[in-house]
Amino acid sequence: MLSPVSLANGEINEQKYAIGWRNNTTTKIFGEKREVRVIHHGGVANGSSALLILLPEYNLAVSVAMNRTHEKFDLFETAYQFAKVFINELQLIEDLTFQKTDKK
Repeated sequence: MLSPVSLANGEINEQKYAIGWRNNTTTKIFGEKREVRVIHHGGVANGSSALLILLPEYNLAVSVAMNRTHEKFDLFETAYQFAKVFINELQLIEDLTFQKTDKK
């Protein structure tokens, strides 16, 4: 269900569509220094927009929804900003935990 669908010619579809989910990587969270795998699905319907992203490497899901549609509002950018905050917090917790266990 998460593997991108192959076309009749054997190539992977360019949108990386996988039966309801898109499965690709992005550098928009940490910049060019690091690619992160992102599984996502979003949509727009009569005055509302929504996006769900999954970051399996971090065991993290971010959902963004708003009661309007707006061409200039990038739900991905908002979701990536939230993801970066949580990932940085997780890293800080791991670092502190490592320091405590390292002193024992």
